[in-house]
Amino acid sequence: MGICDGGKQVEFIKPDAGTLTSWNLSGGFSEDPMAVLAYAGSGTYDYDAYFEVYPNCPAVFYYMMTEGGELYRFIIFTADKGKNYNLTRQYLGSTGLDLTNVSQKDGSFGSLLYDEESGYLLLSAYTGGDTANLYAIDPQRFLVSKLGDFGPDVWPAVSLYQYDRATELTLRMEETTAEISVDDLLQLHAKVKPSSFTGGIVWSSSDDSIATVDSNGLVTALAAGVVEITATSVDTGSDGKPVSQTCTVTVLGLTPLQATVNAQIETEEGLSWVTIDLSNGSTTSNASASTKLTGAGYCGGFIYGTNGDYENPCHFYKVDPANGFAETMGPESAASYSMLDAASAPALQVTFGDHEVTAFDRPVFIAQGQRLSLLDFQEGTALGWGLEYYRMHDLAAIALVGQSTNAEGNTIYHYLALNTEGDLYQLGIRPSSYDPDRNWLDYSLSTGTLGNIGKTFSNLRTLSMTCIQNDSGLYGLVIADASSPTINLYFVDLKAEALSCRKICSLKDATHISGLYSDVDMLPPSLDGTQLTIRPGTDFTSSSQVSLDQEPVTNVEATILPGDAETTANPVTGWVHALTGRYQAPTQQASLDASPVSAAGGSVTLTLTEDTATTNGLFTVSYDPQVLTYAGLSSLIGSRAVHVDEEQGLVTFAYAAPSAIAAGQALAEVKFTYAAPHVASTLRLTTLQKNEDVTVSSPPVELSVRDGDCPSATFRDLDPNAWYHESIDFVLNAGLMNGMSATEFSPNGKLTRGQMVTILYRMAGSPAVDKDAPFTDVKAGRYYTQAIRWAWAEGIANGITPTRFAPEEPITREQMVTFLARYAASTGKKIASQVDLSSFPDSELISEYAKESMAWAVENGILNGMDGKLAPKATATRAQSAAVLQRYCASFGS
Repeated sequence: MGICDGGKQVEFIKPDAGTLTSWNLSGGFSEDPMAVLAYAGSGTYDYDAYFEVYPNCPAVFYYMMTEGGELYRFIIFTADKGKNYNLTRQYLGSTGLDLTNVSQKDGSFGSLLYDEESGYLLLSAYTGGDTANLYAIDPQRFLVSKLGDFGPDVWPAVSLYQYDRATELTLRMEETTAEISVDDLLQLHAKVKPSSFTGGIVWSSSDDSIATVDSNGLVTALAAGVVEITATSVDTGSDGKPVSQTCTVTVLGLTPLQATVNAQIETEEGLSWVTIDLSNGSTTSNASASTKLTGAGYCGGFIYGTNGDYENPCHFYKVDPANGFAETMGPESAASYSMLDAASAPALQVTFGDHEVTAFDRPVFIAQGQRLSLLDFQEGTALGWGLEYYRMHDLAAIALVGQSTNAEGNTIYHYLALNTEGDLYQLGIRPSSYDPDRNWLDYSLSTGTLGNIGKTFSNLRTLSMTCIQNDSGLYGLVIADASSPTINLYFVDLKAEALSCRKICSLKDATHISGLYSDVDMLPPSLDGTQLTIRPGTDFTSSSQVSLDQEPVTNVEATILPGDAETTANPVTGWVHALTGRYQAPTQQASLDASPVSAAGGSVTLTLTEDTATTNGLFTVSYDPQVLTYAGLSSLIGSRAVHVDEEQGLVTFAYAAPSAIAAGQALAEVKFTYAAPHVASTLRLTTLQKNEDVTVSSPPVELSVRDGDCPSATFRDLDPNAWYHESIDFVLNAGLMNGMSATEFSPNGKLTRGQMVTILYRMAGSPAVDKDAPFTDVKAGRYYTQAIRWAWAEGIANGITPTRFAPEEPITREQMVTFLARYAASTGKKIASQVDLSSFPDSELISEYAKESMAWAVENGILNGMDGKLAPKATATRAQSAAVLQRYCASFGS
């Protein structure tokens, strides 16, 4: 194994075969070339590829140092029994050494050796002067010690090596000090060297009343105190004695609290909702639970959470503590929205101009370790933010800690979010704007960093957090961690000058916990003037709406040879018109083109080019396998690799060329076919690697592939694969409904009374109207003015009072059906029905005027139930209304 080409390449030489494998690492080391390399041992490596894991791959390990003194670990392994070799690297840290020009011919000289006995790196280096120096380096702590020099005019250039291996018995222990709490477990590690000895180790504790240790070095903490854990070799050295090493373990006592919290836990007896007494760790069962929630949180009298395994689609659930913790299953969601943890956002009345609206009243939750969302359980949507833009990753838990009022009088809800490294981030959310025409309330987010609690966690999927407060001055965070065999609860005092984390207690019989909540979730305290309020002048970022059944754009992290690559989430919208075949999008690192497709049973061809010359790259194309079928990839580049996951709908393509490929030249063509008469789908192109850039920051490019006969494609907020697609296409083609703007249809927006009568007016052919309506809130010149006059004159729609029509108010389901039934009657249709609606549990809620119309709509399949209910007083979304209109027209015509 050697470094060449001025520190930009590594060669793996097989002398017997006369062959070598080389890796061009210029992308990672062009500015700071590789200088020296040392063999560190052999073993196995678990290779986590894009699509599967290859365990126990034969591997060799090396240390590499750059001219700037940066230390790396190289792993060379084979996943196919030596046919091919792969290299991956791990950055360890900086030694502070200067090895300038060591990588150059006739420059300075250096050589690196790993000493197995001591675990140190030995470095000889000559960078000028009369002699070369010898250093010892601790690769774990990056400590450098100069051992001496080789004397005047003695300049070793290459190949420090050892030919006499150590034979004396030694024992090395990785941990020399540790700090844990009562009931915690701690795994210690020790190794006997050299390998000629049996390697057996006997473990012992200096005080079994404080902590015990088993035969494998697993320590169990029993009581507060300090204990010495010793590892002693079974073998004896040349003096006939064994060798030993000791780790000093400090066991901290528990911090019981006079408070309670609530959560869902799982024990041998099953799932249940419990109250946890933080003074002793006891639990009181409140009710059994049917569904195991990955994450959950309390809000507005209910608990919201998701089930699932983080890999497959999940469902949102609403749990009612006041009704025996009864569960209601809500919308299905993409796996990427599986809750890690959730917190409350209590309902808040806010005023925008002349409008007073209810804000929040929906839970705030974390997903993917970097996604913050406000859930709309009824609509199956969320408003949210991607926190990777704020350099927040591996977020695992969230808690509402209070509220404040800013200088403008706006209320801000304050949250703390915890990541697995123990960092606490501040998140402030406030209502920011209201659009009365769309009945749309937007929210803004501000962020800050509070500090680190001094404890790390191993699994972001096993944490839950809430805030507690009582009259005795207690105020802080309770964190539940289920990553170990027992569930541990910790406390972070938010009133203390410095953040710290102390263990409260353990739930020894529980194996799962989620949905931790407390009284603070019901009534958040005021934080005005405290350190927890985010500093004035902090920028606020508006939320974006997402559909929970769609995968969000995410941070993709993978091991890319020869380096680690990631793509930053920030989608750029473009589209491929299937008839003209041209891709239209902003200038990107990758520019695309698509060839023409036929209107029926056609094909889509995606051509990848670059706007600059390239020698190598890696990209993925994701597609919907339910709509498109992968038909192949072609490329004239000799060195290339393709992997297709047709089940998931992902094409991965890597290429490399000996010389630069000109800008604009085709790199590859990816082909798909579709069987439907029309195509309406989305492709997402992600560039993972390009030339020397092993970390590409260009955003993914989203492409909406469609033919010319899909009217929904005009609107960027319509999902071509959603349940409503056919219905909205129908009403758009029929001219019954228009978009809210040229680019937005607002499928989840509420249909208003004015919009509904306008639709019926269009169905009637927009006849002339010579009567004025008596409604004072129907102004002349509005889009609905003539429609309301017509509907009133024809007896189709009445006002909510004799003088008020309320055209801007959302229409209820019973009002919509009544308008539609009266319209049908005006065209000669029979609307009498014999259907008995008493089988619906909410039939008594139907207004007297609407009963006949509701029965008619149910009998003719125009109106469907919602979770087995008619929901007559519920409002109707624009997408739901489109479906009702399509079903009506299919049965009765227009």
